[in-house]
Amino acid sequence: MLYIFVLIIILAILGAKWVSAPEKKPGRPAETPAPSEKTAPPEEVTKMSLNTITLISEAFDRHNIKYRAIENETLSLIEAGFNIQGGPAVRFQFFSQDDDRNDVQIRIAGILCKVEKEKRAAILEACNRINSEMRFLKFYLDTDGDVMGQADLPAAASEECVGECCFELFVRGMQILDRCYHYFPEAYYSAPASGNRELLKEVLKELQNHPVTLPDDNGKQ
Repeated sequence: MLYIFVLIIILAILGAKWVSAPEKKPGRPAETPAPSEKTAPPEEVTKMSLNTITLISEAFDRHNIKYRAIENETLSLIEAGFNIQGGPAVRFQFFSQDDDRNDVQIRIAGILCKVEKEKRAAILEACNRINSEMRFLKFYLDTDGDVMGQADLPAAASEECVGECCFELFVRGMQILDRCYHYFPEAYYSAPASGNRELLKEVLKELQNHPVTLPDDNGKQ
């Protein structure tokens, strides 16, 4: 009888241990916590939160460039200006419309505005001359008669270089305009205005219809 009682106690102890033992599953140990955003390294979180305009503004801050930032639901913009030597004050504009990529468009405004139609051919030649001589930025005449500068960053540019690339293009743009801006006023003032052309045509027509005879040595015509 005592033997049976001892056997029951032993079976009860073994049963309690079997019930309380945790279930083990193959694969990752149960004590390893599942990954979550809270366990991500702080530097990765910070890097992911930086958009393109922030990267450009940080680069300009490092180089002590004055600028203003404009952001809304559809567009982000950094604008910085400078005075061309012997020319006007122009504005460099850095646009970004896609925070998922470093998609940056660079435009330069204020170079030459509202060019008359009769002078646009000469100004286009000046743009082509600069484009053939210089690299990195291109110049064109838009439909309003304004001369604009243009450059674009590759969409695959890395976050480590996009800000410095924009700063480099800003500096190169200043150098190009300081060196080549004189092409525009030279072309502008060498092109005859439409009013002057019409006047010359009228004078030539009048001369053809009524030739002028000069007096001879005796004062006779």
